Amino acid sequence: MGNLHVFICLLFFTLCCTNAGRNPDYFECLKNCKSWDSHEAFDPSRDYTINYNCLNGSTIPDFTYINLEGDKKSMHDNNNYALLNFWFLGCKPCIDEIPELVYLNSQNNIRVISIALDNKEDLSEFIKTRQNIIYEIVPNGKNIIRDSLQMPFAYPTNYFINPEGKIIGVYDQLTKGQVDEIVRLSNE
Repeated sequence: MGNLHVFICLLFFTLCCTNAGRNPDYFECLKNCKSWDSHEAFDPSRDYTINYNCLNGSTIPDFTYINLEGDKKSMHDNNNYALLNFWFLGCKPCIDEIPELVYLNSQNNIRVISIALDNKEDLSEFIKTRQNIIYEIVPNGKNIIRDSLQMPFAYPTNYFINPEGKIIGVYDQLTKGQVDEIVRLSNE
């Protein structure tokens, strides 16, 4: 029965999110990211694998945000590739990937937008100790992460988005190989 369930999920994903010329709905594709309901009791015999590719090809919903400098922006104002980074200060893997985010933001055609759960004051204090953080940071991102995008993944999570607003990669903590892939994709 488990294999049948996986087959049906993959079939639905294929129909939902990979039809050429179709603009797959982010929220429909989101349903295929995990194979369980968060409110279910834990079952040790069950596969709780998260499908990080479930959103590839879907269009990121537009949302507005206010960055650390107080500027109000819209996600769809972007004309470059964007890396949406979801994180919080108490997350060691999130902090560990900051050099990769700085590097990606230094590329001419990639804009890093880092959406944090933390408040403006705590983030400002943190940034004072790290002079190299030069990418855009959005404080108090809980509404974006949980409501606007309903992001189901752990932290950190990164959505790589093309200039048309389509998600072309979803990553957890960035590795050198993933950073190289992002740079390659942004130069194609």
